Amino acid sequence: MASKMHISNFNYFLENYERCEDEAAKRHFSGVAYFFRAYFYFQKLKRFGEVPFYETTLSADDMESLQAPRETRQFITDRILEDLDRAITNLNEEVQAYRITKYSALALKSRVGLYEGTFEKYRDISGYETYLNSSVDASLELMQNSPYSVYSTGNIEMDYMELFNSFKQQKYNFVNLYYIDMYIY
Repeated sequence: MASKMHISNFNYFLENYERCEDEAAKRHFSGVAYFFRAYFYFQKLKRFGEVPFYETTLSADDMESLQAPRETRQFITDRILEDLDRAITNLNEEVQAYRITKYSALALKSRVGLYEGTFEKYRDISGYETYLNSSVDASLELMQNSPYSVYSTGNIEMDYMELFNSFKQQKYNFVNLYYIDMYIY
């Protein structure tokens, strides 16, 4: 589970990354930081629901911040989607196995929007359409403009088995998010 330390580290980075002189590195790694902050808050949202939201570095003697009240689900989800929009803008588009790219951020944005949209829809909470639409938009962008595709050899009976028994996995974006889910803790 994401700890306050992970989030604090990304907030520290986001407060200080402008010092870097390499514009390409600054842009890409700010996107990575926004991606992971969004990812960690999404994990917290799924597990705990409403939690405090921090956009600045925490210090051990700032009791007011450390004891901040929980924010609403909508507030947290809106901040997650904002961070993912920043990540999508800043991350590299180059296909790289096991690296966070624009397409990883689009896939996570789709997942966040679908999760929260359906959570709110089936609990009769108004405003769920916004999240479902963000999921659709991110999914369409991913399907129409990314170098990724659905795995198919033309043999429907064998495709699923071959997907997981093949070394061609790095071409398929969901694998990247699967590895993030498995190893980020």
